[in-house]
Amino acid sequence: MYIGLWDLFNSRNINTAVASDDIFNYSNRRTAHIIDLRTNYTFGPSFPLNIEADIMLYGGANAGEVVLEDDGTYKKNKYSTYVQASYPVIKDKKVNLDAFVGAGLL
Repeated sequence: MYIGLWDLFNSRNINTAVASDDIFNYSNRRTAHIIDLRTNYTFGPSFPLNIEADIMLYGGANAGEVVLEDDGTYKKNKYSTYVQASYPVIKDKKVNLDAFVGAGLL
């Protein structure tokens, strides 16, 4: 099992009309940071199915994750979520192969 909380900041192509390019700006309305909760669980060696779920908890104005009121004040975050299930089809060989299915949810 894995649980992680990531603070991501991508300084490329920031639209300064919607997001601040200041790395120290954590304003809920303008931050380009994304606080991402990342989790996954593997059932075990006899059934190595891996389930992953990642949720954007905070920020992401540049990525369109922040919803603003008509007057520009903060309303909410979208909490975009990514889920994935994967299973090793070939493992411990010269080439490993996992089959997976994933989906992004807004």
